Amino acid sequence: MKDIIIESMYWLSSHHYCKIHGFVIMPNHIHILWSPVRDKDISEAEKKLTSYTAHQFKKFLLLQVTDELNNYRSSQNDRLYHFWERRPRSIKIESRKIAEQKLEYIHANPMKGKWELCSFPAEYTYSSASFYAGQPTPFSFLEHYLDWC
Repeated sequence: MKDIIIESMYWLSSHHYCKIHGFVIMPNHIHILWSPVRDKDISEAEKKLTSYTAHQFKKFLLLQVTDELNNYRSSQNDRLYHFWERRPRSIKIESRKIAEQKLEYIHANPMKGKWELCSFPAEYTYSSASFYAGQPTPFSFLEHYLDWC
């Protein structure tokens, strides 16, 4: 399912909905540092990402032998399954300093709390940390935050 999110970020970037400057995909949430492109609003990119990934998650889970899809049953009348929060928390980045703070937080996320998925940020596969550490990365959609702010 993490690869579905990566695929979606690549599509959003290549279709000029947004520029993606940093991200981390955790077991139960994601963080993305992104900026709009030209006349687009970042909410357009957000809607595309959540809609596409939700459909793909459902397809993926329907193919699984387990009943994991039942964990995403919705109590709302407008859908059977619910994968994303209705109102994700968005923070407008007003300066380079704030962008750097957010990137640091994003990249440290896999090392903190209950997950402890790595010892160093660049070790975690589903993150932009290796990009900023100057290591090879498969995420060709990433654009350095300094080119934005």
